[in-house]
Amino acid sequence: MKAFMRSYLRVFGVVNAGIRYVLALLLAAMSVLIGWQVFARFVVGESLTFSEEVSRFAMVWLVVLGAAYAAQNGRLIKVDILEHVLGGGARKAAIIVAGCLSIVFYLVLVVFGMFITDAVAFQRTPATEISMSIPMAALPVGGAFLVLNTVCHLFATVLDVRQVSEVDEILAEAGEVER
Repeated sequence: MKAFMRSYLRVFGVVNAGIRYVLALLLAAMSVLIGWQVFARFVVGESLTFSEEVSRFAMVWLVVLGAAYAAQNGRLIKVDILEHVLGGGARKAAIIVAGCLSIVFYLVLVVFGMFITDAVAFQRTPATEISMSIPMAALPVGGAFLVLNTVCHLFATVLDVRQVSEVDEILAEAGEVER
């Protein structure tokens, strides 16, 4: 079982590297589109018809995939007083119970996200004329990645593997520079 958990952690390390690049692309696209919109509106004097809509949909995907990416290291917002007060096995148990409850919520997000995505599939967006199922698909896709990354975090907790995030690396480098 531990070999499976370690393999799962390795595979999802690669998957999350891909998610990180998708997040960077979404953020870059949003920045370009919003900058272009501001330039077009105030310099050219004519607004673009599609940039606000595409940016809004990119933001939805960015938020949901970003939350899923953060779940890998247990970086989602939470009340973590028990994690700090408890130690050893009790701390692990609290993390596992919280993770399992989170997974139940994420599965609800996946199921109802699929219903919503299916219900709006025939609708078209006003500016780009794409199916509304594309922005709505962020809910089940992000929910699925939330489940998978929460499982990743739970496996790391069981195995006592400390997963280092980019935030930890940046803080460590900043601490080295200050000294």
